[in-house]
Amino acid sequence: MNVLSYMKLIIAGVMLAIVLGAAFYIKNLRADLKVQEQNVLELKRVKDKQQAVIAQQKIDYSKIILINKLLVKNSEKLQKDNEALNKKFNYTAAGHSRDLGAITRVKPALINKIVNTATDKVNRCFELATGAVLKENENNNECKELINILRE
Repeated sequence: MNVLSYMKLIIAGVMLAIVLGAAFYIKNLRADLKVQEQNVLELKRVKDKQQAVIAQQKIDYSKIILINKLLVKNSEKLQKDNEALNKKFNYTAAGHSRDLGAITRVKPALINKIVNTATDKVNRCFELATGAVLKENENNNECKELINILRE
């Protein structure tokens, strides 16, 4: 064999190696592309889940704000009710200061009757709040709002 034949064989071998290398490289690129496509699909799925979670968090946040406003409103109402109850015990209807302890020492039976009557009314409020049936024409100054709700 002469040098030209060897050169042809070497060139053919190099070309075959280049073609095989390119085929192997393309095969690996295709496998990598499939993996990347799967990764993109997974990322889209995760993104959609995260967007759903964010949307739910926004809804929950709005509910929390609303509930917080209601709590503040109820707290203010309870504060006013507490002040009104304090006035009931410490002031007369005319607005004069009174000492309930001193009155109790002078008229224990009267105070006992007043406290027992009020306790019965409050206990009835608890009964109504826990499911008792409202009686016809029932009126209770201790839980007017509850009775109004039950009548609706």
